[in-house]
Amino acid sequence: MTPPEAPAAPRELPKALLDQIVQSVTIIQKGDLQKEIQIDFHDKIFHGLKLKVTSQGQEVSVEFLVPNRTVEETFKQERENIALALGEKGVDVRSIDVTCM
Repeated sequence: MTPPEAPAAPRELPKALLDQIVQSVTIIQKGDLQKEIQIDFHDKIFHGLKLKVTSQGQEVSVEFLVPNRTVEETFKQERENIALALGEKGVDVRSIDVTCM
C-alpha cells in the first residue's frame, strides 16, 4: 500500500507581487479572542476593493467592500464558492458579507 501524500505546503506570494496588489494592511486586536484584519488593495488593479476579515475564536467573518453594484452582485453570487474554498483550507467561515461603498 502506498503511503498517503503529505498536504502541499502553502505557496507564498513573492513580496514584490504583494506590494503591487496590496496598498495597506491593518490588524486590530479587539479583546482577547477577536482580531480584525483590513486589507486595502491598490486601485489601479482592484478599483477600490477592500477586504475585512474578523476572527472570533475559531470562526471567521469576511466582508468585501466593493466599489459598485456590478462587483457587488458578482461577489454575492460567489459567496458559497468562496466559503467552500476557505473551508478546504481549514478556515471555518461564519459569514461572508458584500457591501457596496
